[in-house]
Amino acid sequence: VNSPLCLTSANISNEPNVVDPVELIDLFDGYIDCAFLDGKCKNSESTIIEIKENGDLVLLREGKVKFENILKEYNNVWGRKS
Repeated sequence: VNSPLCLTSANISNEPNVVDPVELIDLFDGYIDCAFLDGKCKNSESTIIEIKENGDLVLLREGKVKFENILKEYNNVWGRKS
C-alpha cells in the first residue's frame, strides 16, 4: 500500500495471534520493514488510533500502550507540537 500500517493483531488468517516478537519477525520476514519489540504480549488489548489527513491523532481505544505515550513519540518523530 506504500504507507505504514498499524494493525490490531499479528497473525496469519485463522491462526492464533503471535505474542513472541522473535516469532513475529520470523513469521513475517520479508513482509515487514520494522517491528517495535517490547517483550512478549500478554493478550492485552491494542491501543487503536486514527491518523487524520491533517496529521492529528484520535484515540479510538486505549489498550496497554497509553495514548499519551503514543502522542508524545509521534510528536517527537514528526516535530509536531501537542
